[in-house]
Amino acid sequence: MLHHIEDYRAGLEHLKSLVRPGGVVAVADNVCDLYPTPPRGAYTWPALRDFPREVRRVGLRDAWFQLRFWHSRPWLAHLLSDRYLSREQFRDIYGSVFPGGSMSPYSAATRAAPCAGRQHAGGDGRQGIGLCRDAGVLS
Repeated sequence: MLHHIEDYRAGLEHLKSLVRPGGVVAVADNVCDLYPTPPRGAYTWPALRDFPREVRRVGLRDAWFQLRFWHSRPWLAHLLSDRYLSREQFRDIYGSVFPGGSMSPYSAATRAAPCAGRQHAGGDGRQGIGLCRDAGVLS
């Protein structure tokens, strides 16, 4: 996930240098059109909101562990250090490194990459408010 490095272009150029001419590079990353880093509440609120459902799904002990994890300082610090590109920035940067490459968006409702104000239905049929995970695949 290149949203963890400061220089996207340099990271992509390095990946490109590892592949033989005519080879294929598949890259999947998160994008967010609303802001480069979702606010803290985009991560903590869904965990709190989903707690009762998680108790029913996995039991109190595991649901409590999950809730504490989603509110833990180290995990939130990690999430709040992410820097997402907008879709336009993604196309511009990735397209300049891989001219002629194809990009295919995909989505899944997950807490891993929230973009507040958006709704997506995941492959499992669940709805996530303020949650989206979109990426492009270049080949």
